[in-house]
Amino acid sequence: MNRKACLALHTAKDHVIASAIAETVVEAILDGELECCNIPTNCQVRVELVRVGRIIKGGKSKHATATKALISELGFLGSAKDQRTAELDYASAEKISESVIIPTPGSKSKCAFRLDIPTHLPPTVELSSVRISYSVVATCDPGTGKLLQSSKPVNIIRQTPGPVNLEPSQTVVYPESPLAIQARFQTLSPSAKRLNIPVALQLHGMLLPPTESMHNNESRWLVPREIRWELEETAVLITGSPDSTGQVPMATAQKVLKKQQLSAGKEKLKLKYPFTRAGNTVVRMLEEEGGMEIPINVMAPADTDLSDGRTLSIAGAHILHTVRDCANPLSSSQAHSRFAVYLEYKLHIWVRTGEDVFDNASGDLMNRKVDEMAYTILCPLNTQRTPRGDGDAHGDEEPATIVPPRYEGGWIEPPPEYATYS
Repeated sequence: MNRKACLALHTAKDHVIASAIAETVVEAILDGELECCNIPTNCQVRVELVRVGRIIKGGKSKHATATKALISELGFLGSAKDQRTAELDYASAEKISESVIIPTPGSKSKCAFRLDIPTHLPPTVELSSVRISYSVVATCDPGTGKLLQSSKPVNIIRQTPGPVNLEPSQTVVYPESPLAIQARFQTLSPSAKRLNIPVALQLHGMLLPPTESMHNNESRWLVPREIRWELEETAVLITGSPDSTGQVPMATAQKVLKKQQLSAGKEKLKLKYPFTRAGNTVVRMLEEEGGMEIPINVMAPADTDLSDGRTLSIAGAHILHTVRDCANPLSSSQAHSRFAVYLEYKLHIWVRTGEDVFDNASGDLMNRKVDEMAYTILCPLNTQRTPRGDGDAHGDEEPATIVPPRYEGGWIEPPPEYATYS
């Protein structure tokens, strides 16, 4: 009696690609084991890493935060109960790498295999509008007219080893005001419950010229009354049809943005001259006259990952390393559209200031102007590409100073050519 032939794959659930800061090529290998039962002699088994990418039309996010599980900068996964592995569409899947195995004769055998993992692969992702999944698939034709197949999903995760440091923001100056603001970032502090982003908010030009009504022992200051912040995540989806090179040309690519707020916070400052916060926390005065530094702690979901680069790979006016869209199968004469997806993070900071006059000797408040002004600064959270030295917490090169455009409303809106949906 003929016994039933079968295949069984055994490999790790997660595979981590170490994203090096320097532009060095790091080879990645996925190891696993294939268990074969009653496979005919000299029957080859093809083991492949395949990828299925889908653009979901009209999807709506059901998750409160963007990045969930997989420690991926692109993961929008929910809890384990919410995570669903889509059925593998092997026919339309992209073949990434493969290995051929000839099982040892016998009723049962186990064979080790190794698959090359390209270091440019995007991670496993499940967004409201995009999904990228990977699987290891073993296929064999035993000659019975029916293919044997076994598959196992694999989560591709990208991580940057070592501490993550962020570039300081540009210094923003404001028309008709002496104030200039810059945000500098300390090393990120991840924990099991949240990601702490320590920010040193530097305010310049706070000491104002005296007025005629002031005494010689008094000084006039711009004083911050309140600081608010909002951490924003934007999923950037680039789509297009490949040309004769097999790549998507930038000239015809389309871009769609999906924004959402990850976290927000505020603090009402009750500063007392010579500038201490509530609880007698000292505000550090800068070396220049009229400058101060106020530390704030921005909190993000624990699974937010700012470590890896999120820029597109561009060469010769083409977008490289795109993913085939398998959502809508086309005829054999048509090429599947392709897409790329990445995340951008921005920190919005809003500072409300007033004007106070203090007695230099006693620190008493002598006069307070009723009018208050509000200033905003937009800080893209970009990873530093070179490690910091021990004695240089912020780097030697100063970012350029910018003047924000005049606009109405709380935050700067995206350019009009971008399609934005929530």
